[in-house]
Amino acid sequence: MYRFAPNFDLGFCVGSSLDQIAIGKYDVQFKFGSGATIAVQSQATVLCREEPVANWTEAEGWSSLAYHRLLNEQVTKGIVIDERTIEIQFTENLALRIYDNSDQYESMQIYLPAPCSGIIVI
Repeated sequence: MYRFAPNFDLGFCVGSSLDQIAIGKYDVQFKFGSGATIAVQSQATVLCREEPVANWTEAEGWSSLAYHRLLNEQVTKGIVIDERTIEIQFTENLALRIYDNSDQYESMQIYLPAPCSGIIVI
Protein backbone atom coordinates (compact mmCIF):
# COMPACT_ATOMS: atom_id res chain seq x y z
CA MET A 1 0.00 0.00 0.00
CA TYR A 2 2.72 2.48 0.95
CA ARG A 3 5.55 1.10 -1.22
CA PHE A 4 9.29 0.87 -0.56
CA ALA A 5 11.58 3.85 -1.00
CA PRO A 6 14.63 3.08 -3.18
CA ASN A 7 16.89 3.64 -0.16
CA PHE A 8 14.80 1.52 2.27
CA ASP A 9 17.31 0.04 4.74
CA LEU A 10 17.03 -3.70 5.43
CA GLY A 11 20.08 -3.65 7.70
CA PHE A 12 17.90 -4.60 10.68
CA CYS A 13 18.10 -8.25 9.62
CA VAL A 14 21.47 -8.50 7.84
CA GLY A 15 23.89 -10.72 9.72
CA SER A 16 21.18 -12.41 11.77
CA SER A 17 19.48 -15.75 11.28
CA LEU A 18 15.84 -16.42 10.51
CA ASP A 19 14.84 -18.11 13.75
CA GLN A 20 11.13 -18.66 13.28
CA ILE A 21 8.39 -18.67 10.66
CA ALA A 22 4.97 -18.27 12.30
CA ILE A 23 1.87 -19.05 10.26
CA GLY A 24 -1.44 -17.40 11.08
CA LYS A 25 -4.78 -17.48 9.32
CA TYR A 26 -4.23 -14.09 7.71
CA ASP A 27 -0.46 -13.61 7.79
CA VAL A 28 2.95 -15.21 7.94
CA GLN A 29 5.61 -13.81 10.28
CA PHE A 30 9.35 -14.03 9.80
CA LYS A 31 11.25 -13.61 13.08
CA PHE A 32 14.96 -12.83 12.98
CA GLY A 33 17.73 -13.33 15.53
CA SER A 34 18.22 -9.54 15.57
CA GLY A 35 14.80 -9.19 17.21
CA ALA A 36 13.12 -7.91 14.04
CA THR A 37 9.86 -9.40 12.77
CA ILE A 38 8.21 -8.99 9.38
CA ALA A 39 4.47 -9.81 9.36
CA VAL A 40 3.22 -10.28 5.79
CA GLN A 41 -0.41 -10.19 4.67
CA SER A 42 0.26 -9.92 0.92
CA GLN A 43 2.65 -12.35 -0.80
CA ALA A 44 6.02 -13.92 -0.04
CA THR A 45 8.13 -16.16 -2.25
CA VAL A 46 11.08 -18.34 -1.26
CA LEU A 47 13.71 -18.76 -3.96
CA CYS A 48 16.57 -21.24 -4.27
CA ARG A 49 19.18 -20.34 -6.86
CA GLU A 50 16.74 -17.68 -8.13
CA GLU A 51 13.98 -20.24 -8.79
CA PRO A 52 10.73 -20.11 -6.77
CA VAL A 53 10.32 -23.13 -4.46
CA ALA A 54 7.47 -21.91 -2.22
CA ASN A 55 4.92 -19.12 -2.39
CA TRP A 56 2.64 -17.75 0.35
CA THR A 57 -0.56 -15.74 -0.05
CA GLU A 58 -3.29 -14.99 2.49
CA ALA A 59 -5.86 -16.80 0.36
CA GLU A 60 -3.90 -20.01 -0.25
CA GLY A 61 -1.19 -20.28 2.42
CA TRP A 62 2.08 -21.96 1.43
CA SER A 63 2.32 -23.70 -1.94
CA SER A 64 4.92 -26.15 -0.58
CA LEU A 65 6.85 -26.94 2.57
CA ALA A 66 10.13 -25.75 1.01
CA TYR A 67 9.80 -22.47 2.95
CA HIS A 68 11.32 -24.28 5.95
CA ARG A 69 14.71 -24.20 4.18
CA LEU A 70 15.05 -20.58 5.33
CA LEU A 71 15.05 -21.55 9.02
CA ASN A 72 18.34 -20.88 10.81
CA GLU A 73 19.97 -19.48 7.65
CA GLN A 74 21.96 -16.25 7.96
CA VAL A 75 20.85 -13.10 6.15
CA THR A 76 23.63 -11.91 3.86
CA LYS A 77 21.95 -8.96 2.12
CA GLY A 78 18.69 -7.04 1.81
CA ILE A 79 17.75 -5.17 -1.35
CA VAL A 80 14.88 -3.14 -2.74
CA ILE A 81 14.09 -4.62 -6.15
CA ASP A 82 11.46 -1.99 -6.92
CA GLU A 83 8.86 0.06 -5.05
CA ARG A 84 6.70 -3.04 -4.56
CA THR A 85 9.32 -5.73 -3.85
CA ILE A 86 12.10 -6.36 -1.36
CA GLU A 87 14.43 -9.34 -1.29
CA ILE A 88 16.23 -10.76 1.72
CA GLN A 89 19.13 -12.96 0.67
CA PHE A 90 20.41 -15.85 2.79
CA THR A 91 23.24 -18.33 2.81
CA GLU A 92 22.82 -21.52 0.74
CA ASN A 93 21.62 -19.52 -2.33
CA LEU A 94 18.24 -18.86 -0.69
CA ALA A 95 16.17 -15.68 -0.85
CA LEU A 96 12.86 -14.37 0.43
CA ARG A 97 10.93 -11.92 -1.73
CA ILE A 98 8.16 -9.96 -0.10
CA TYR A 99 5.65 -8.00 -2.16
CA ASP A 100 3.57 -4.90 -1.50
CA ASN A 101 0.77 -5.88 -3.86
CA SER A 102 -2.23 -3.95 -2.54
CA ASP A 103 -3.33 -0.43 -3.37
CA GLN A 104 -6.02 -0.51 -0.68
CA TYR A 105 -4.71 -2.46 2.32
CA GLU A 106 -1.50 -2.75 4.30
CA SER A 107 0.76 -5.46 2.91
CA MET A 108 3.06 -5.91 5.92
CA GLN A 109 4.39 -4.56 9.17
CA ILE A 110 8.06 -4.54 10.07
CA TYR A 111 8.80 -4.55 13.79
CA LEU A 112 12.28 -3.16 14.35
CA PRO A 113 14.56 -4.44 17.12
CA ALA A 114 15.95 -2.32 19.97
CA PRO A 115 17.45 0.24 20.19
CA CYS A 116 15.50 1.56 17.17
CA SER A 117 12.25 -0.16 18.22
CA GLY A 118 9.34 0.87 16.10
CA ILE A 119 6.91 -0.30 13.45
CA ILE A 120 7.14 0.34 9.73
CA VAL A 121 3.86 -0.20 7.89
CA ILE A 122 3.97 -1.00 4.18
